[in-house]
Amino acid sequence: MPQVLPRFALLILSCCLASRLMAGEGRVGAVAEQEQFAGALIDHTITVAGHEFFKQFSMLWREQPLNERYLLTIHEQPSARRGTSVWIEYDRVRVFQAYLPANRTKLGELVREANEACYRNVIDAEVRKLLFRETDFARDEI
Repeated sequence: MPQVLPRFALLILSCCLASRLMAGEGRVGAVAEQEQFAGALIDHTITVAGHEFFKQFSMLWREQPLNERYLLTIHEQPSARRGTSVWIEYDRVRVFQAYLPANRTKLGELVREANEACYRNVIDAEVRKLLFRETDFARDEI
């Protein structure tokens, strides 16, 4: 069942994008500016564990379909008390947050979980953006 939802969401997303392009709403203003920088992963990690998380995440992210459309930022905040916190943002919204494990052998599990959660949340955000338009508010005000 988890594989059906992203494919269905991708189908809806591609249909909505195609209809917008046919209607002439393709590349205007902020949309063209946003697509100019699409398809990148930005590394804001500090520690060796954070860099390893970014490296493994980026390798898995490249395998996702339509990954070249999304700009993700990976942040890290080390803490002596709680450990290292890592979060991933898409369009200024956190789509994943977790603490890095002390044992690096368990990092792969966290990276796979982060990859699946980010992809699912990014697709959901894109579908919401395309299906629900509010002319009175900006996207971040809703």
